Amino acid sequence: AAAGEMTLAPPVVADSTQDRGVFGVSAPKAFNVSTVERRAMTSADVDALFKSGIMNQLGPEAGMPLTYGYREAGPSVKVRLEAKKTEIDVLAQHLIEIRDGGIAVTHYLDFEILYAAADRLAFSAPAALDNLLKVEARGKKELRKVSSEQERSVWELTLQAPALGAVPVTITYEFDLKALEPGKPFSYEVRFIEARDVRARNGFVAVRKEG
Repeated sequence: AAAGEMTLAPPVVADSTQDRGVFGVSAPKAFNVSTVERRAMTSADVDALFKSGIMNQLGPEAGMPLTYGYREAGPSVKVRLEAKKTEIDVLAQHLIEIRDGGIAVTHYLDFEILYAAADRLAFSAPAALDNLLKVEARGKKELRKVSSEQERSVWELTLQAPALGAVPVTITYEFDLKALEPGKPFSYEVRFIEARDVRARNGFVAVRKEG
C-alpha cells in the first residue's frame, strides 16, 4: 500500500498561560510510523507516556508510540504511515520415530504470518524425498515443486485464501528397513526440511524408539 502523511497536534487549552505536555503517536503494528517534521516539539522518551498512564490506554495491536514533548504554543508534528510488508516466522519441530521395520519422520513447520496476509508458503526438502512427502496444512489448496538446486527441491504451498497469523504445516514420510540384517549396525542421516523466505526460524529435534 502507498505511504501517507498526516499532521497532528495536541488539543489547545483556552486562556492558558503556559501550554506544555507530552504527545504520543501510535499506529497498529502492521504499519511503520516515522516523523517527517516537527513544529514547536522535541523528541521525548517513551517513559513519559508510561508515567502519565497513556500507555495503559493502548490496545494489544498498537505499536510503540513515537513520543514528543512541547512547551510552546502551536505544537504539531507531521508523520508518515506505511503498511509493513508480509514477514514470516517459523518454529520447526522434527520428530524421528524408529519403529519395527522402518523409520517415520514428521516435520512440523509452524508458520506465523505477520503484518500482511499471504496465500503462499515455501519450504525445501531433499530431492530424494520428492515421491515420499505427504503434506497437510489448514486451508491447503495446492502443492507444487517449483525448482531443484543442490540436491534439494523447493516446494510452494498455496492456501485457499490469504492467511494472517498461525499456519501449521505437517510433512511426513517413511523409510522401510525390513531388509536390514539382524545385529548389523545401521546409520541414518536426518536431512531437515527447511522453511524458505522467512524472517526468523527456531526449532528442535526429537528422536523416539517404539518398544
